[in-house]
Amino acid sequence: MTEISLLCPHQPSDAAMVRQYARVVREGDYARLWTGQSFMLESHMALATLGGTEDAVPVGIGTALAPLRTPYDAALQARSLALALDRPVSVAYGAADPDFVRAVRGEPLRRPASFVSAYARTVRSLLDGELVTSEEPGTETRAAQLPDVPRPVVEVGTGVLRPSMAAKSANADFVVTWLTPRNYVRDVLLPRLTRPDGGRPRVVTNVHIGLERPGRNANFLAQTGCFRHLGRPHYVDMLQRAGLDVHPSDIVSSARELVRKDVFVYGDVESIAEHLADIGRCGVDEIVLNLTAVAFVHGDAAAIDDLHTLAEHLATRKVS
Repeated sequence: MTEISLLCPHQPSDAAMVRQYARVVREGDYARLWTGQSFMLESHMALATLGGTEDAVPVGIGTALAPLRTPYDAALQARSLALALDRPVSVAYGAADPDFVRAVRGEPLRRPASFVSAYARTVRSLLDGELVTSEEPGTETRAAQLPDVPRPVVEVGTGVLRPSMAAKSANADFVVTWLTPRNYVRDVLLPRLTRPDGGRPRVVTNVHIGLERPGRNANFLAQTGCFRHLGRPHYVDMLQRAGLDVHPSDIVSSARELVRKDVFVYGDVESIAEHLADIGRCGVDEIVLNLTAVAFVHGDAAAIDDLHTLAEHLATRKVS
């Protein structure tokens, strides 16, 4: 059965912001609390504030930007988070935009997909207690090893958007996708994620959600929640490959297309539940409900109310 999780819709700036959404995970029986890379209160540290509280829940970061730290530090941070929470942790790593990489490293990555693949593989090996050497540029490691410490499960994954990255991620524990239409996941990504033995990583997909309420506008919500991604060439390329009529010079019409093609899922609670079930049937193992648009336009209280409403309805469907 497809797991349902939720995304903290903000870059956390304090512990209270994280905890209010962790509480929804606990009360709504969601699988995990996810966050992206935060440049306010750094993601690992933000989630670690849940440790020792009743709202300590399984968590995920997708994606953590690999150029910010060495693979050894990434493994140490992920394991430290699992120990602080005493809960399972999932971290997917991504290459980031070329301009950001140049800003923090001084030069762009020569082979971003190969870099991320080697980076995740190195982090996984370190977490497994192996003595690790890596020659991939940007992940160079010489006989490195983490001291053995008992800990909850730590999953290591990659951010996947296009076929080349999917092909290099088949041996990851899991992959995270953002804004990927369900047919694209099924027809383009899954075949490339599948190994010769038939196995593949877990697929975790962020899905923008808007629950139909008085005073809400689906197209405006999609525009508010997705405008940054719709302006990025690699997201536009992916959406065009999936058959969507989008263009970075026209965010308004591109957002409307997301709604029309149910990439931004908007409707009543039963309609949304049906869409989530269909996304699961397309091979997605975990759906992360992304209510960023609702939180930005209507506030956190509205987003949290929607999450509780969805949780209650999904629980009813499980029972029936």
